[in-house]
Amino acid sequence: MVLVLHGAAMTEGLEKHPWLVDLTNRLGAGVQLFFVLSGFVITAAMDRAASFGDGSSGFLLRRLAKLGPLYLIFLHLNIAFFWLWSAHDPDPHFFRNSVTGDNLNVENYGLHLLFLQGLSPAYINTLLDGGWSIVCEVYFYALAPFVFHPLCRSLRRAIWALAVSILVAIGFTMAVGKHMGAFGYYAFPVQLPCFVMGILVYRARERFTIDLPSELQAPIAVTIALFVFGFLRTNVSPLGGHVMIAILFALALLVLRVHTGRGLLGALQAIGRQSYALFLVHLFLLKIAYTTVFANGFYPGLWLALCLNLAISVLGALALSWLIFDRIDRFFVTAMARYLSSRRKAH
Repeated sequence: MVLVLHGAAMTEGLEKHPWLVDLTNRLGAGVQLFFVLSGFVITAAMDRAASFGDGSSGFLLRRLAKLGPLYLIFLHLNIAFFWLWSAHDPDPHFFRNSVTGDNLNVENYGLHLLFLQGLSPAYINTLLDGGWSIVCEVYFYALAPFVFHPLCRSLRRAIWALAVSILVAIGFTMAVGKHMGAFGYYAFPVQLPCFVMGILVYRARERFTIDLPSELQAPIAVTIALFVFGFLRTNVSPLGGHVMIAILFALALLVLRVHTGRGLLGALQAIGRQSYALFLVHLFLLKIAYTTVFANGFYPGLWLALCLNLAISVLGALALSWLIFDRIDRFFVTAMARYLSSRRKAH
């Protein structure tokens, strides 16, 4: 959803077709679906870390090995591309959320190195496009072992935590977010209920199961997907429509059972394992294509440009991820797993 959204959003002329803009905007809900999944999977990871004896430090080291290397690589690739292209073109045409001479400074660079740009409305989407969602993940990971895992050890506590997270989102939006434009959507407190819903679903599935006949799962999944897709993209104050989408997805997680599969399901799972690398790669490729090609006079028409951008965003990102960046990702994740295993044996 996110790969297609960005491929379409970076296509010049799309705004001339409001129905197409409305269609692609709905794909932005993929971010909230990912946050719900993150809450679900991270709760499982925390339980696993506790059972292995890795503790909070082991959990955080695994998360650092997963997020840190590719984040630093693409942060510096974006800066390097800006420097190289600026030397070639003193008046570069950079598209949305890009490195510029104004935002490339010591303060902003330091914020990005420490994952703190999510606290700054001015810098949250500058040196690394899409970085707002990564820092939301980082803040959730940082709080998980000390706040969410201890407080959400039971289903009852997880429900109360969801209520508190919704109050936090409402309070933040009313007190701060409404005065800061788009920051009212990008800020971690606004997205917090999505993460907590994932935790709640995980705890609910520990307590009870809903065993639907297999022939009912597909139509239910399709119905929920269509409901999410059809939900109007509105900014319902003081709680955004993204929370409703996350609730529907959480219900789907509670009801459905997905097993390792072959065919289309197996292919989607293989892509899902590369989701982090794909996210970073596709935005960088789209920026290069826009700056070097589309912003310099080459415009083959809306539909061909859209097809080219989608090919770059999906197929190009898959190729580079599989050949290079997912391998880097797995190298560091595997190395950290070995280190933690040796640490357990030493103790």
